[in-house]
Amino acid sequence: MRYIFFSLSTFLFGCLFPSVFNFNVTQYTTGELVQNVLSFYWYTKKSSKLKSGADYLDFGNNTWYKTDYLWTDGVLRELIRKGEKLKATQELVPYYIHLRFNQKGSAVYQHYRLDQKIFPLTQKELFSYQKKANAMLNKVERKAKEGLQLIQGFWDGAVFHTCSGKQYNKIEFAGLENFSFGTASENIYAVFLGKVIYNRMIIKDLLMLIDKEQQPEKICIKRPAYISLIDD
Repeated sequence: MRYIFFSLSTFLFGCLFPSVFNFNVTQYTTGELVQNVLSFYWYTKKSSKLKSGADYLDFGNNTWYKTDYLWTDGVLRELIRKGEKLKATQELVPYYIHLRFNQKGSAVYQHYRLDQKIFPLTQKELFSYQKKANAMLNKVERKAKEGLQLIQGFWDGAVFHTCSGKQYNKIEFAGLENFSFGTASENIYAVFLGKVIYNRMIIKDLLMLIDKEQQPEKICIKRPAYISLIDD
């Protein structure tokens, strides 16, 4: 393992552990890089009945989407997605999807808009959205058991600054023996899977390393919040 020492303050971004402020709320965040597709996932468990989740997927060709999800009693009840995709002409266009389901899982509302045009979704497509949403939820719950969290931030050549404004001067690279920030400039933006133990940041997997000046739209991605939650 390789260690880098700097100056330090506590940071916990997208905590993978139960909230210390509200023991009824558990939050996780994680991510992965699979076949050049970068994915961020967020998950909140408010009670045994209410769960919410979100994702951000970057497909590497300027196409992307962000989604907000809501489950009650284990059933997907609502999904809102915003993103951009390529048409057959290779033109990049915006799209928007809003779905609602009843407690039995049947769709009661759908709105799919692509390039300012409305299109209907088939039952097969609606089922596909439900299936993929539930698969995402299961993945996040499974990965949460690994004890890793999503960490986003900047390296200034001496200190790692997180997107929440915290700093680390002690970093351990676990599983990345050949990686080092070295003397990289403060323009370097990095996304890792890791964890914080006694104010030490442990980096396990590197998901992204880019120049923040060249791709500012990919910097410090926040959890999408499109669905309004009403306390039960």
